[in-house]
Amino acid sequence: MMPTISELTQLLEDNDLSIFNDYFKSVAAPCYSLEPKGEVMDDLPLGTSKVGGLPHLPDELPWPTKGNRPLMFLAQINLEDIDLDHVPDNALPKSGLLTFWGDTAALPWGFDPKDAGAYQVLLISESLNSLSFRELPTFDPDGLENEPQYKWTPFNECQLQIKNDHCYDNDVDEAIESIFSEVTAEQADALFHRFMDFEEEQLNLENETKHQLLGNPHEIQGDMRTECQLVSNGVYLGNQPPESENAKIDSLQPGAKDWRLLLQLDSDQDAADWMWGDCGKLYFWIKDQDLRAADFSSVWGILQCY
Repeated sequence: MMPTISELTQLLEDNDLSIFNDYFKSVAAPCYSLEPKGEVMDDLPLGTSKVGGLPHLPDELPWPTKGNRPLMFLAQINLEDIDLDHVPDNALPKSGLLTFWGDTAALPWGFDPKDAGAYQVLLISESLNSLSFRELPTFDPDGLENEPQYKWTPFNECQLQIKNDHCYDNDVDEAIESIFSEVTAEQADALFHRFMDFEEEQLNLENETKHQLLGNPHEIQGDMRTECQLVSNGVYLGNQPPESENAKIDSLQPGAKDWRLLLQLDSDQDAADWMWGDCGKLYFWIKDQDLRAADFSSVWGILQCY
């Protein structure tokens, strides 16, 4: 759990860093932390918020696929477990089961337009009485061009506790820039190092397992909003796009602000027993207008790691 804004204000004061108060307030966002209870379980009650295990689905709903390849079930969130008032102007549906799926055999990074459909979100609106445990469909991942990233078996099933939380989309360089006019260059250099120590010791962003719903992501490899906007509109970002695409990219850039984090799934070998790349994270992104319309058909998934 991250400190609240008032708790963070006190921490900054205690560490003689109150000069960053305004900066942190500007990058703070309410969110929900998703904490596995710790013990591995089987056959949790239908509609339980959880990671791993088998999904709870209505009989008529097809198993999600990318082409002919079935996706692996990752998590489900019972929206009635959420304190909707915690996030102002909360656009999540008030009820239903939000389920998350990924191509864990290939585990694409999300920088190729061909990755469309590799990460999906389904909203189950049916009553819990109409749901049942769905067994994995038959699939042999050995047919992949590259070695499968994961075996075709469910991840560990762990119940999720959903808690009101805060996140801070902070950047050291931006933080220093925000107070540069108030200090000398020598003071700014000293503050830079103290800020870095404060992040590591007090916010513990690098070491904490952080599954999160909404809010700002903990980014590992940079801006994802622009990546979502460009790749989902056909721009390949596995290398520098050719100059012939510059006009298209320029026209698409303003739409990057429409994308917002839906879910962040961290590497978690203690509970779910999954690892995304090298201690990375999976991010599910959605356009704000799609979230408000409860339309999860165009979610974009990104993998970042160290």
